[in-house]
Amino acid sequence: MSAAFWEGKRAQLRAESEARLREMDEFVAREQALAGAALGAGAPSSAGSLEAEQLKIDLAAERERVRQLELALAQQQVDSEHALQQVSAYWVAKLDDARAQLPPAATTAGQPGSAAPAEAAPAVLDLVPQSLPEVREDMTLRELRAHLLSYGLSTTGLKSELRARLQQAMMDDRLKHLAWDPETLSWAAPAA
Repeated sequence: MSAAFWEGKRAQLRAESEARLREMDEFVAREQALAGAALGAGAPSSAGSLEAEQLKIDLAAERERVRQLELALAQQQVDSEHALQQVSAYWVAKLDDARAQLPPAATTAGQPGSAAPAEAAPAVLDLVPQSLPEVREDMTLRELRAHLLSYGLSTTGLKSELRARLQQAMMDDRLKHLAWDPETLSWAAPAA
C-alpha cells in the first residue's frame, strides 16, 4: 500500500464526489426551472392546472432524488473514512507486533528516561533480511555471462572476474532501493 495507491484512491473518491455534486447542481437547476415555470404559468386553466400539478409532482420527485444523492454522498464519505481507519489500524497492529518481538531492552532503549546506555543498544529487529546478494559457486560461465548481460555489463574476463563483477552489480542494484531504518524512523540505503 504505497502513497501512490492512496493518492489514486483519494482521486477516485474525489472524482466520484464531484460527479455527484454536479448531478445535484443539475437537479437544483431543474427544480428552480420547474418552480419558475409553475409560478410563471399565471392563472391556471383546467389544462394549466393539470400541467401545474404534474410540475409539482416532478418537483417533488426531483427533491427526493436530490435528497437520496446527498445521503449516498454522505455514506460514501463515511465509508471511505472507515476504510482508511481500518488500514491504519492494521499497520499500527503490525508495528506493535514487530515491537513485541524486540527484546525488552530494545523497546525501552529508544524511549526518553530509559536507563539503558546508548552504546549498549541491541540490534534492531529487521523486518526485511539484510543478507548480501551472493553469486552461487556452481554457476557456469554461460550463466555468469547471461546475468552480466542482464545488467548490461561486459562478459569478458576470467570466471573469478565475472563472479566479482556480477557480485558488485547485484550489490549496486540493491543499493538503488531504500529500506526502512527503525532506529531513525526514516528511509535509508540498506547496510552493505
